[in-house]
Amino acid sequence: FNAQQLIYPYDESGKYKVEASYWGASNTTSFTVGRLGVNTFKILDAGSFDLIGNPTIYFIRGQTIQISATLKNLDIIPHNYIYLIQITDNNAKTIFIGWLSSTMYQNQTVRQTIGTIINTPGTYTATILVWDDWSKPTPLAPAITIIFHIT
Repeated sequence: FNAQQLIYPYDESGKYKVEASYWGASNTTSFTVGRLGVNTFKILDAGSFDLIGNPTIYFIRGQTIQISATLKNLDIIPHNYIYLIQITDNNAKTIFIGWLSSTMYQNQTVRQTIGTIINTPGTYTATILVWDDWSKPTPLAPAITIIFHIT
């Protein structure tokens, strides 16, 4: 018995059917190939919000700032993802990083929110990133930036 492996690059996402035949015997299997990359997810309605969910870019020091966005899985398969928020000050110094990880099924939409408190007045930039994992992070959507102010 000699087994050979056939490797085929599937460049397009979709459902595939493979049939193998050998000396009159055959077998069929099906599988789904998803995509991975910057257009796998879409980020919608991103913004900064107060503690009760009102959109605002102005906060008082010590007030909870929530960075929130709606994520949509545009793919035909489920994906694990990391929703990551990085907040930097005017000097591009990172002052906060928060994240959560979850799974989204095909065409599912979820709203994610991460909050923090900043006590130093100034202008800040929050960057929303959606990655597939920590070990070799691949962006699943283009990064979104939000500017807000602490008084």
